[in-house]
Amino acid sequence: MWTMTSIRRMCIALLGALTLGCSSDSSTNPQNTSTITAAGSGDALAFSPQSVTISASDSVKFVFKDITHNVVFDDPEQIGVPGDIVTVHDTTVSRTFTTAGTFAFHCTIHPVMTGHVVVQ
Repeated sequence: MWTMTSIRRMCIALLGALTLGCSSDSSTNPQNTSTITAAGSGDALAFSPQSVTISASDSVKFVFKDITHNVVFDDPEQIGVPGDIVTVHDTTVSRTFTTAGTFAFHCTIHPVMTGHVVVQ
């Protein structure tokens, strides 16, 4: 028969095991992620920061709030350019950059929004 004490102990042990399984160790996941947020409103729309510098094989996380945006890379023929990000809002999308270079991008919905990723 299960007692309340034995059920509590089992739940605590299970929770501890789940917590250990969810931990992150940078030595086993060397990939780094930078974040660019589509921010502002009206005439003050911008990618923030406008530029990030990362290492090859790192990722950039694009964060989109409640306003619809997209990310189109200026030179789709450039070696190593990741895929464009279709029109989205209220979401986060990551792109991994595997090749050194400077990758310029913009939002076609809001042409004043420009930026670039420098991969070393």
